[in-house]
Amino acid sequence: MARGGMEHLMLKLKVMQRHSPQSMRVLENADEKEKKMLYNAFLEDIAVPPDVSFSGNIAKYRVTDFNLESVDLEHSRLTVNVSVTGIYEGQENKISRLMRISR
Repeated sequence: MARGGMEHLMLKLKVMQRHSPQSMRVLENADEKEKKMLYNAFLEDIAVPPDVSFSGNIAKYRVTDFNLESVDLEHSRLTVNVSVTGIYEGQENKISRLMRISR
């Protein structure tokens, strides 16, 4: 589940870079105070779909840490530090990565 959360976040970053570059620029140019508020809004929709099959298996993930470490406008690259926690049937797993994402 943690890996699924990481993939969801990477997909969102890639889509936002390509289809909403102005939104990414706002994140990239924010000062430290603005970043905390913007990160929360940016990550808010990264959630596991509901259990519509009513299997009763508890499966979820959430991004526990997200920070833009560097922005390279010349090469259209972001370096992002991310931690995601996943839970499936009571078992918890955490993945942390420093990722470079390019357009």
